[in-house]
Amino acid sequence: MVRRSRLATASFLLALIPWLYVTAIFHAPTTWLLTLWCYGVLCFAFCLLTAILAIVAIVRIVRSSNRLTGCWLAGCALVLTLAGALFLAALYAPGYITSRQKSSKQRCRHNIKLIDGACQRYLTERTNPLPITAVSELVPTYLKDEPKCPLGNGKPYSISNFVVICPMLREHPDHSIDNN
Repeated sequence: MVRRSRLATASFLLALIPWLYVTAIFHAPTTWLLTLWCYGVLCFAFCLLTAILAIVAIVRIVRSSNRLTGCWLAGCALVLTLAGALFLAALYAPGYITSRQKSSKQRCRHNIKLIDGACQRYLTERTNPLPITAVSELVPTYLKDEPKCPLGNGKPYSISNFVVICPMLREHPDHSIDNN
């Protein structure tokens, strides 16, 4: 008796979910974007699950010695799933990269403000303050530990005339407090 594999049918139906999401993105109002982003992550997980189910279905159909059919259905599910996953990745990759860059810039500015505050406390507490040339001179009295720029690969911040300078300022001019 020849019967269609239920796993192949299920994987094909699951493969349609990311494409419903993709159509919803282009027709949804902008107020739904955060909700749609969460659903996008969920759809990407569905893509992975569907790809695994489709591969398992194909393997079971091939091993069943002609008792199960639906190999083309599972193959279509695999192709739809991979295309959906690639589309979702292309849709979200630019936003992810931009948010990472913005986050590192904000962390660097926070570190600069933290070091600047420690320098101000140093100047306030001393009657004849000596010039500080390195952030390590403020540790542990004014700073718990020495902050590093997130993009600086462990390079310390420098201080010149009580002005904090990011080690990556040449490559990333936005890593300063002056540029808001």
